[in-house]
Amino acid sequence: MKMTINQEQFMDMVMSSTRFKSFGYDGWKALFNYLEERDQENATDTEFEPVAFDGEFTRYETVGAFNGDHGTECKTLTDIRELTTVIDIDASAAFIIENC
Repeated sequence: MKMTINQEQFMDMVMSSTRFKSFGYDGWKALFNYLEERDQENATDTEFEPVAFDGEFTRYETVGAFNGDHGTECKTLTDIRELTTVIDIDASAAFIIENC
């Protein structure tokens, strides 16, 4: 049995989760939009599992923080996009990457 949820329901469920701080409100919204687009492109359904999302994605506040974790010398998000999927977070310099 599957249940389709909209962004508002997703955000309500995430906000009540212990994983909320992983991406912050704006980050979870961006992640929802990314997952929804990915599901449409691939004709798949992503299971709602905040713990799994923590393992699959990481939020970074700066390119420098990404470089520190990955031992890279990226200068821009474009450089990071050559390495992995980058999810932009609206009105923020922060971003989320899909862990490889």
